[in-house]
Amino acid sequence: MIREIKFVNLFSIGNKLIIKYRCEEGLGFYVDNGEFSIKILYNGNIISPKKIKKIDNKVIRVDYYVNESKKLIMDLINYGMKVIVTCNTLNQEFEIKNIDESKVYTNLYKRITESKKCSDIIDASSKLFLGKEEYKFNSKLRKDKNFRRDVMYTKAYEEEIIDDKIILYESFHGKTMSCNPYAIFKYLLNDYEYKDFKHIWVLNDSNNCKELYKNMNNVEFVKVHSDEYVRYLAKAKYLINNTTFPPYYIRKEGQIYLNTWHGTPIKTLGKLMKGSRGQYKNIQRNLLQTTHLINPNKFTADIMITEHDIDGIYQGKIFDCGYPRIDLTLNSNKYEIKKKLNLKNNKKVILYAPTWRGEVGNVDNEINRFIDDYEYLIKKLGNQYTILLRVHTLVEEYLVKKGYGENIVDNAIDTNELLSVVDILIS
Repeated sequence: MIREIKFVNLFSIGNKLIIKYRCEEGLGFYVDNGEFSIKILYNGNIISPKKIKKIDNKVIRVDYYVNESKKLIMDLINYGMKVIVTCNTLNQEFEIKNIDESKVYTNLYKRITESKKCSDIIDASSKLFLGKEEYKFNSKLRKDKNFRRDVMYTKAYEEEIIDDKIILYESFHGKTMSCNPYAIFKYLLNDYEYKDFKHIWVLNDSNNCKELYKNMNNVEFVKVHSDEYVRYLAKAKYLINNTTFPPYYIRKEGQIYLNTWHGTPIKTLGKLMKGSRGQYKNIQRNLLQTTHLINPNKFTADIMITEHDIDGIYQGKIFDCGYPRIDLTLNSNKYEIKKKLNLKNNKKVILYAPTWRGEVGNVDNEINRFIDDYEYLIKKLGNQYTILLRVHTLVEEYLVKKGYGENIVDNAIDTNELLSVVDILIS
């Protein structure tokens, strides 16, 4: 009986994924006898291995071929992975969490330079030519990605001079151009007073960039943790975020950091959350770094301050002023949005936008429930209303494959902009 499967590393070449796994109970015997298989469960599908090779008794190499390998790799890093291990006709399912991004190699150069052989050569050379402390520092800098980011930011913090005409925007850790930062960006971009400002958007996937802003000279896009990102964190005069900056961020004197958060917390936050003590520490330290904190209502303001244990020590300014993103619902150009949505008739619009209730890697029940709901809406109301869908990304790709993608609203349209043309919302 196998108790645990561990991830060792991943190397990709095009659509070929080479993954090494480790098991303390040993797998070599089963591989030698051809009685072993390890399949990946991904978005309801099973990815079977093409080749399995024993490295030693505890470590094996498994080759897979998949379409959209880059997306799969990012999902594995973000959400972990599920595997089915077949051993002597017995199937066991395992979940591998916390895949170390530094052990994922997506190009040959990174694979070589971060390999053990290359590392050994660099270590041997460093010992010969560097002092003990310098050698230890360089070794940690090369091997520890979090330490490397800390060092990069510290260097930028000390060297970069604040630019009074740079604004950095970040929404949901770089996933989208959306929410309150996007509403503020749209307003400032069209304000004559800010015509000479440079707008930096944190966006990890260029496909999520809205077409209108791709080629603007005064708008630049950077990825979280990139060299450019670190430099602008230390250089921008104004920083606007609806979640948190990384733990290495420290606000410089003279910087203005506005945190908008992203909704009214009708759920637990801060010290009320279940789980390990101190899990909200980066939110807490981010809030203490802010110069300004805006809220949709006093209830939210009280929760943000008290449940993150900063009551009495917070020194920034707190405003219960409502959310900028609501302006997108009230003031967006409905004609343009309907044009983007290809709404050519005069039917009223229903938006079906349920929250995610499924489990990462297991979406079948969620998909079937969604399709049943959608078919019911079409049958009962399709002649009277245009029915639009806004769904979670884990659900979207499966609905498209099953032929239900026609009325799914593109993520390039912000949710609050979309709501400006909606008559009925089912959430």
